[in-house]
Parts: sequence; structure tokens; C-alpha cells
Amino acid sequence: MIFLGSLLLLPVIGSQFFPAGARDQFYVKVWLPEGSPISSTADVARKVEAILIDESPIPDVPGGQRLDNAMTFIGTGGPRMMLTQEPEYPYPYFAFVLVNTSHSSHTKSYAQAVRNRLETLIDARITVDEFMLGPPIKDPVAYRLSGPDRSVVGERGLEMVRLFKQTPGTVRPYSNWGAPANQVELSIDSYAANLAGVTNADIAFTTSALLSGVALTNYREGDHLVPVMLRTTREKRENLSDLADIFVSGRYGKVPLNSVATVIPSWQPSVIARRDGLPTVTVGARVAPGLLANTVSGRVRPRLEAMLADLPAGYFIEIDGELEETAKAQLQVVRAVGISIVLMFLVLAVQYNSLLKPVVIMAAVPLGMIGVLIGLLVTGWAMGFMAMLGILSLGGIVINNAIVLVDFVETNVGQGQALRQAVADAGRVRMRPIVLTTLTTIGGLLPLSLFGGALWAPMTNGMIFGLLVSTALTLFVIPSLYVLLVEKAGMKVARTSGGNR
Repeated sequence: MIFLGSLLLLPVIGSQFFPAGARDQFYVKVWLPEGSPISSTADVARKVEAILIDESPIPDVPGGQRLDNAMTFIGTGGPRMMLTQEPEYPYPYFAFVLVNTSHSSHTKSYAQAVRNRLETLIDARITVDEFMLGPPIKDPVAYRLSGPDRSVVGERGLEMVRLFKQTPGTVRPYSNWGAPANQVELSIDSYAANLAGVTNADIAFTTSALLSGVALTNYREGDHLVPVMLRTTREKRENLSDLADIFVSGRYGKVPLNSVATVIPSWQPSVIARRDGLPTVTVGARVAPGLLANTVSGRVRPRLEAMLADLPAGYFIEIDGELEETAKAQLQVVRAVGISIVLMFLVLAVQYNSLLKPVVIMAAVPLGMIGVLIGLLVTGWAMGFMAMLGILSLGGIVINNAIVLVDFVETNVGQGQALRQAVADAGRVRMRPIVLTTLTTIGGLLPLSLFGGALWAPMTNGMIFGLLVSTALTLFVIPSLYVLLVEKAGMKVARTSGGNR
């Protein structure tokens, strides 16, 4: 009953893949609307830098500064700062600001202060994040919608963004397809182009060269090369209607573009992402402070499933973000646990020549699980990857204690003692070694629990509480279960000195 009751703590504890690391760094990502020039990105990045300076002073500490230094990358995500950070691809409408704080204790409060200020900046989509432990995750809360029709996927992607905004706990949801961008399509008159001796490749090369530029040569200046580009002036590039006035070179000379093609402006998706060959839109969001990403993902999911019910066959929604990584990790751990339990059961069955005695011994594992869940609840950590590793490690320790206790019981019975007397003596004699072993193990785990940081604290805290609870319960539950199975289920005891079982 205690074990089943402890399982009710799981929704309260929550799940998390990896917590944030305690570093003297955090970073700011700036996304402008797709198609924005890099000059606009630089202007917004300067506003972010000004806010970083304004929020640098430490409250109630005269002269104290939280900002040590910062570096801004405009148009690129910069180098890989650490293994858990995945740099963005180069985009002219993206900027990345790496902030180094004066001490790791200021990182969280400084990042939150900057985040609060940047919420009022509507020029761009800006996120402030701390460096996370574990594999890189772009968005803590994210879902993917895939289907055969690109237009349907795009429309439903906008609806998903609205559903995210209506869900408590989500911060700045967005779609990776972005906002529609103003694009120009050249509708080529093939008959007129053939008469003028102009091919599609000629038109494509000319328009690309004049708007984006084409490299002509390199100019050597001292010890470095300066590329020489050819393109039209800024005034000609700013107005797309001037495209019709340019000339295209053909076999018979230059002809105006508007004589062989029609310029058609339109609004088109700026990004069309695909996954496994299907148009796929990903909607992601940050999480409000104090909430777990997987908890917020659970709130969004029913809304998305209701939307999916209105779509025809062929469309499906998949989890992304931290929930997907958590599910993958838990599946791998569950598989490993299943294999290890089967192997341990077989080894114990062969060793004791019984199928019931392994059940008695392995009953100690749920007793340790009780302590782990209580420990995570008391210390405030979620059930994450490291906590699950702690459960695996704890299982080996409690099974070892149960084996020693059962073996001592059977040794006493083999020496001629009655069953209940043998169990009582085994519990009394083995209590001190088991307790001492538990205390020394806890002593070895304490440094990691107190000073190991966010990576090791969930694992060690769970193991410490698990050892305390399992040790106390093992000394009562395992002997009682052993006697119960012998007297009620007919389990055989070890060979006695007289040769009988």
C-alpha cells in the first residue's frame, strides 16, 4: 500500500529530461521576421545590449555588477559554446548574444530580469535561456504536424500557435515556417523569350546577379583578398517594381525583362520544412518560470488532439522538444531495466533452485522506489534521466541486502533452527552490517548531493532517501514475506544438516 501510494507522487514530482546547469553564462536569441535585412537585425541586437547594461547592477549592492562581458553574433549562431548547445544556421534575420556573468549565483536572476525587459520589445521574437545539461533541445515545449497538403499544414500551424497561446505556462509560441514573406515570381512568356533568344537560365542569372550579386574577381590588399562583387545600386534593389526595367542578355543582344516576363508579387511561406518527405510544421514555445516543460506539454496535447480530429486521414501530430527526449530516454531505461530484471531473476532462480525465492529477494526493489519518490519530492527535483539512473543503482544495493538476509536465514535453518526463530536471529544479527553498509554508502553520496550541482543532486538525493527507506523496510518486509511464502505457498527452505528440505 505504501508503494502504490508513493506512485501517486509522480504527477506531483513531474518529469524533466535534464535540469538547467549552474553556469556563469546565459544566452539571448533574436529572431526577426523572415526576410528582414541584416542591418535591422543589428539594430535590434544593439537594443538587447543596452538592456543587458541597464540590468547589470546588483540590487542593494552599490557598485556591484552582474555583467562581466558579452559577445554578439549577427547573422550567425557563432561557434559551439558547449556540447549541449547547438548553433543555429546562418540567417540574416538572426542574432545570438552570449552573456558572461560575474558569478554563477547571479545568472538566474540576471537572466530573468533581462527576460522581463525584453518582453516589451516587439521588434523581434527574443528568448533568454540558461545553458541546459544533457542533449541540445531547441524548444522545451514543441509539437510537429505533418501531412500531404502544404497549404493545410500551414493553416493548421497558425492554429497550433493560437492553441499554444491559450495554454497557461507557454511563453512566446511560434511556428518554424515563420510569417509569410513578400516574394516576386517571374512568369516567363516562352514564345517571346524564344524570339528574343533568351533562356530561363539567362533570366535567372541576370536577376540573381543584379539583386544578390555575383563575384567578378578578388582584389589583393596587403596580405588579404577583397572580393569584388557586381550588383545594382541600393535604390534599384529596394523597389521590386524596378525589376521590369532591367535588361537580360540573350543570343541577339539585350532585351528588357518586361518584354519576355511578367513580374507578379505575392505572399508566400518564407520557410517550408519537410520531415520524411512530408510538409511538417513545428510549433514551439518556452516555459514560464517555475513550471516544468513536460507538464506544460501535457496541457497542450489535448487541445492539439482535438484539432487533429477535424483533419482528414494522412495528418498526424508528433511530440517534440523535451517531452520527446524524455520519452526516448525513459524507453531506453525501461528496456534496460526489463533486461536486467530478467537476467537477475534467472541468476537467482538457478542459484536457489526456486522460482519463489527470487520473488522474495526482488521485492526489495519497490521498497527502494518508495524512498526515491519521497526524496525527490522533499528536495524539489523532478524525475529525470539522472534520477532514473539512481533507481537502477539503488536496485543493486537493496537486492544485495535482501540476498544477504535470505542467505543467513537459510543458513540458520540448515543448522537446525525453527523457521521463525531462524528469521528472527537473521534479522537481529544482520541488522548492524546492513545498517552500517547503508550509512557508509550515504556518506559517500553526500558530497555529490551537497556540491554536485544540478547534474548529480537528483540521482544522489533519490538514492540517499531510497537507501534509508529500503533499509528500514527490508529488515521487516523480506523476512515476513519469506515466512509467508514458506508457510502459505509451500516454498522450500534450504537443505538442513540432516539432508531434508
